[in-house]
Amino acid sequence: MADELIEKIRMMVEIVKSNHLKSISVSDGTFSCQIESMEDQKRLPQTEETYLHEVHVCSDTQPTADHFVYVKAPLVGTFYRSSSPNTDPFVEIGDMVDLRQTLCIIEAMKVMNEIASETRGKVVEIYPENGQIVDFNHVLFKIEPLSEEE
Repeated sequence: MADELIEKIRMMVEIVKSNHLKSISVSDGTFSCQIESMEDQKRLPQTEETYLHEVHVCSDTQPTADHFVYVKAPLVGTFYRSSSPNTDPFVEIGDMVDLRQTLCIIEAMKVMNEIASETRGKVVEIYPENGQIVDFNHVLFKIEPLSEEE
């Protein structure tokens, strides 16, 4: 199952790149994934110090039996809570988050991948430590979704 999901995400990335799309989004009711291209941004010369950014919005969008949404890592890499060591974390436990708000960064092969929330709600748990290596599908955040009235 995980291999199929990885292949679907790779196919989505290839579709965005080969067709020069700004973004692509897929949802089947229980899973949602959106990939946004950074092609419109000015290109920097590639050096070892250059970090590219990609935005991933991938999570199980349906609350689980315990009524929480778990944001999972869409790739393997190093988990960072902030954009640099000298800045505040994107979110803290107890913070309210909006749809597509950046929650963290996962660095993979010198690419900084912003992980965004697919739901509005309250951050209940942050599982990895800053700088920790996370695997594909590793649970990163536990979010209590807002009800439709809130």
